[in-house]
Amino acid sequence: MPKSNSSSRISHSRANQAPHRKGRFLCRLCQRPHPLRLCRKFLDMTMADRLNAVRRHKYCVNCLAHGHSHGTCFSDRGCHHCHKFHHTLLHVNPKLRDQLLPGNSSSRSQSRSVSPQPSTSTRSNYRAVERTRPAVSSQGSLTSLIHKNTIILLPTVLVRIDAKVMARCLLDSGSLVSRIARGFADKHKIARLTLREETICALTLYSRHDSSVKIEGTFRVDNRIAMKTPLESLPEDYHKHFPHLLFADPDFHKSAGIDIVIGVDLYPRVMSEGVYSRSALPTAQSTIFGWAIYGSCSN
Repeated sequence: MPKSNSSSRISHSRANQAPHRKGRFLCRLCQRPHPLRLCRKFLDMTMADRLNAVRRHKYCVNCLAHGHSHGTCFSDRGCHHCHKFHHTLLHVNPKLRDQLLPGNSSSRSQSRSVSPQPSTSTRSNYRAVERTRPAVSSQGSLTSLIHKNTIILLPTVLVRIDAKVMARCLLDSGSLVSRIARGFADKHKIARLTLREETICALTLYSRHDSSVKIEGTFRVDNRIAMKTPLESLPEDYHKHFPHLLFADPDFHKSAGIDIVIGVDLYPRVMSEGVYSRSALPTAQSTIFGWAIYGSCSN
């Protein structure tokens, strides 16, 4: 793997990897061995600070896990208050939304001018208006707060399945099993085996750069891999920010779909030591297939 000459930019120490102690990951906020949802520092924050902390430390918005992004989270729990796709600790109630989102000063002044004890007929009218008024989505509010003016890159690698077939893979340590898109398996006539209600296939993923580099695994055939990363394409010359790196996915900056998800069962065998990090840029992580780029980018 090519390496940068600048030792200040590339670190091969474990400190730059996801930190752990005795098998437990450390909280990125206070560096103690507990999940973010139990962090006293996090719980004592205002909602605005919580949202900023989740974005800054790259936690999943839906489950507050650190190993994957909200776009690849398959937890169906959601918020206990509104059942939207965000964690309960990040629930933005209407009053707080007025404080966090710009352009709502007029609505706040109007709410203060309303009589605190409206008549019965007035309350009925309010309920009628609320039934016809378009709902304000707290999920949309969270998205605008967390991803304002940014494009999120998820780590992808391009691998070879056989001499002619290439597959774009998402690295997701938050996925319990590795998966393959049913449409991709159908298109390339990949052999499958059905066990009870689950369909699986065995695959060998080869490096595009070195055919001796490979991993073998069992993949669940899944209909749910219907996503693109990034959501918007970055400029064609975005590669220049990562000079001399051999990319795992040369088109990481182009909005495209995912064929395979490499889950936690194979994830440790793919990752290598080595991180390339620069301020205001996404991170480059070394893998056996090349350097994978992930993180937030400014529009």
